[in-house]
Amino acid sequence: MSHIHSHKKKFFDKYLFNRYETIKTQILPKVERERKYDFSNVLLLSNICESDKLLEIMELMFDINRVEIENPYLFHTSVPSARGLQSNEIFLNIFIDQQKYTFFYIKSKQDFVFIQKEKVVEKKNRVEIELLYNHFSIGLYYGRFGFILSLLDLGHQLNHIEHTLSLYDIDDYTIEYLPKQDVRNININNLKLVKIELYSNLDINFKKEIKFEKIKNNELQIFEYNDNYDEIFNRFIIETMSDDVIINRKDGKEIKIDNYREILKNRTSLQSYEGLHLMENEEGINIDLFLKENIKYTDRNEIVLLTIDINNKQLFLNQNKLVDAYEKINIENIFYDSKDYFDLDGINYVFLTLVKENYSSKTDLVNFIKSAEIMNKVTLFFSANEYMTRCFRNIDDKYVLSIFSDYDYVSYMQVAGNGGIKKYHL
Repeated sequence: MSHIHSHKKKFFDKYLFNRYETIKTQILPKVERERKYDFSNVLLLSNICESDKLLEIMELMFDINRVEIENPYLFHTSVPSARGLQSNEIFLNIFIDQQKYTFFYIKSKQDFVFIQKEKVVEKKNRVEIELLYNHFSIGLYYGRFGFILSLLDLGHQLNHIEHTLSLYDIDDYTIEYLPKQDVRNININNLKLVKIELYSNLDINFKKEIKFEKIKNNELQIFEYNDNYDEIFNRFIIETMSDDVIINRKDGKEIKIDNYREILKNRTSLQSYEGLHLMENEEGINIDLFLKENIKYTDRNEIVLLTIDINNKQLFLNQNKLVDAYEKINIENIFYDSKDYFDLDGINYVFLTLVKENYSSKTDLVNFIKSAEIMNKVTLFFSANEYMTRCFRNIDDKYVLSIFSDYDYVSYMQVAGNGGIKKYHL
């Protein structure tokens, strides 16, 4: 066994299969002190950019779009995320006339702050979006398991980004998963997860009177943190993120959904202080149509979508119905502990993504991202049919894999059912 595969096994054992035990003893990052941030001294993209199209796209991609007053996580964007944190950091690079303008997204301001401008050699104008894992946000709650949750959050974000681009008829773009990072400069707490390059003409211009001055580094440092060294995590991540393997999106672009904004308004997880209570719905959806529209996106070799149709007591692995398989699985045993917080009786469907291990550790991590991309498609399908959907990582991995032993990881889970909650949209 090579050293990197040894590190991979230790990584997944500690942070996936045994994560509940790990979190009990792991030292979480702590906020040492808070710095007040003065927004009066910065340039905001919305104030200096003359491209309404770019501003509209960024708003739909990343801004808060609804408030759920019964939800302990009050504010929501267009995609699910762990604890509603949307912890992944977002950088926007705009290339115009051999100048690169870099912006950073500030959630509390719902806008991008200008950081710096630098001269570049390339002449082609384009826009680049980068999303980064931020340990000091999600790690405050989940420790290093938060890295896996960040990959899942990213999958939702990517699928939403692609749907947003299709809504604006933008199809000239590339996506690179987990771009290679220089081993000498890797920040283990702040890792680049994806790079999206847009080549479509967005007619971007800045107001001529604007004076671009590089922001002081400490002005963007809102918090200071302390942290501990984790050898298993650090070794595996450094070796994986510095791997020469390049993984680009190879499958087709998302098909335009004309009523996409309306579907987003229907999306809710029904999270509440009282737990999750669903209304029974014996009618269900057209399962054949669902499978036809969603299964074509799965990776036939490594990722499969397991669909459990509780209404009709049937189970599908991709589009293949598994005869007599439903009786072999106990729905309650799939959940590690979340069943204590909601009533399973109202759930109509359970979805799991099952993954086969790849020789490439980077591909293994990307498969978590792709699993969430698949699950986001599931969310959109059921939201269009006015169903509640909620994604989970509270999975009893060992139980599920004891039944589906051809697979190595259970990457993600989602449930769908009927429910009602008042959503207030912004």
